[in-house]
Amino acid sequence: MVSNDVRLLEAGAPALDACILDPTGHLLAAVQLVRLRDSVLLDLEPASTPRILPRLEDFIIAEDVEVSDVSADYEVLSLQGPGAVPPVSADDLVGVVPEDHTGEGGFDLYLRCGTADSVRRAYAAAGVGEVGAQAAEALRIEAGQPRDGVDMDCTTIPLEAGLEETHISHAKGCYVGQEVIARILKRHALDRRDQHGSRLCDCIFRGMIHGFGQFVDGLAIANLSRDFLHLL
Repeated sequence: MVSNDVRLLEAGAPALDACILDPTGHLLAAVQLVRLRDSVLLDLEPASTPRILPRLEDFIIAEDVEVSDVSADYEVLSLQGPGAVPPVSADDLVGVVPEDHTGEGGFDLYLRCGTADSVRRAYAAAGVGEVGAQAAEALRIEAGQPRDGVDMDCTTIPLEAGLEETHISHAKGCYVGQEVIARILKRHALDRRDQHGSRLCDCIFRGMIHGFGQFVDGLAIANLSRDFLHLL
């Protein structure tokens, strides 16, 4: 179903980036699989859920697995910056995933719905600044982190967006779109859409980031809007 090797989750990886592709190798969704105690959480952009949920259900034939939309059950807070340290424990903390959205390192905290505000207040009391959506988006672009639905869509082959190293396994075997990806890599027929270290992005967004310097230099927290699918 996905372009990366999910066996890495069994080996202990907390999360895994992957793509769901169509037969022509074009992107249907860029996702993150988060390992929970007895299931896998599929983290994806909200607009992708209506397209991906029925597709996953179509692949279930005789497997003992259930797919359900649990977007209303979870929230995500993201701690970003060189000083980011995840909480040691929390009653409503479902998972902690190392995730860099800004180029400075950080973590995503997966929480039960309705608990993010209390966690945010606790970090605010400890002196953690909160970053607005505009600053978070500017930092994402400067860090060269492509976002599904913004920088890439169903016309994009994941190699064009620089996802080969993070989202694609060359050893896992077949998945939908795999033959196209392998053929492109073999022939080196690729139009890479450079998003890393772009001078144009730096010129556009440097002024926007300037006003948020007190957040960028240390530790910042942001609320992420996501949809989640449970694979039980």
